[in-house]
Amino acid sequence: MKCHRIDDTIGAKLEASGGILHLFNVVFGLEGRHAPFLSYLTRELTHYPLEAFPLASDELLTHITRIVDTGSITSQQHLMHHIEVCCKDVGLAHIFEAWQDDWPWFLNYRSQTTKPDCL
Repeated sequence: MKCHRIDDTIGAKLEASGGILHLFNVVFGLEGRHAPFLSYLTRELTHYPLEAFPLASDELLTHITRIVDTGSITSQQHLMHHIEVCCKDVGLAHIFEAWQDDWPWFLNYRSQTTKPDCL
């Protein structure tokens, strides 16, 4: 979000894309699974959908695509909200509490620019 804040579109896309692998480690880890190799991701989600994560595989992949293509703030926030709920359900609330005021800021941030890739 820092790059979005300073209106650095390329940086925002790279920053957002860089977090995707961590997201996969968390959502698959919540299932007791390893994140698949990226070349197997779609097949893995199609044949073995996530059970603990509340989004359907196609919706998850749609958000991932938006994040990689545009750095979508709303998709990042949407996925992180679900990750927060899932993590808190398994006793990991302390991770989000450690962010203190930064976590609510992240979830509620709205870009001041009107560029469509920042929506």
